[in-house]
Amino acid sequence: MTIDKAFKDVYSNLLEEYGYQYCAKLKRFVKVVNNELVFFIGLKKVSALRKGNKAFTIKAGISSIYFFYECFKMIFDFNEHELQVFSPTRDYGWGFDYNEENILEMMEKSAEITKELVIPVLENVKDLKIYVRYAKEYNLRVLKHCDVYMYDSLVLIITNNHDDFMELLRDIREDERDFMKERIETIYTTPRDNVYKNPKLLKAAYEEAEKRKKENLKMLEVYKINI
Repeated sequence: MTIDKAFKDVYSNLLEEYGYQYCAKLKRFVKVVNNELVFFIGLKKVSALRKGNKAFTIKAGISSIYFFYECFKMIFDFNEHELQVFSPTRDYGWGFDYNEENILEMMEKSAEITKELVIPVLENVKDLKIYVRYAKEYNLRVLKHCDVYMYDSLVLIITNNHDDFMELLRDIREDERDFMKERIETIYTTPRDNVYKNPKLLKAAYEEAEKRKKENLKMLEVYKINI
């Protein structure tokens, strides 16, 4: 049995009840919610710790339908996180070693951990406003430079977001707070506010968002993913 087949077989049992379908072209399980959120869970082959073994980890993520679409597969590659990102203690960073004898056992073990750590996080994201909160915690970079519509930043405009993002300073050392506050304003909140302040930019942002949604939904159909 190959690692790809083991992943498909084991994770089909886990993910179908949550509405995911396997996409052979992307080698990921994908689901679309409300025609605005795209969820995905995939397999990544990594280096093994033990000589003679192979290893893998699980990667997962979410994107909005307004993500920069020129390279469709980039939506998945750019937004995915390996399993340890979802662990409070950053466990499973080395992945799962396996051999021919225990390949199914290790895949099933990873599925149990995915169900415990990843699924609750993803299932909590039910709309775009919650997705913004998710992105702040797990994938902040997708929200940067909204004034040039970078990555997934248009979702801030679509959700009429006016957050100050200062919760990102919660765990920052006192002597670094001013520097980080300035970076947050420069990269995230000021570019977003510049769009709100400029009627032309705001109009163009909504137009670009509609264009991206149309193109991304079209690509999901090309990949035969139910929407």
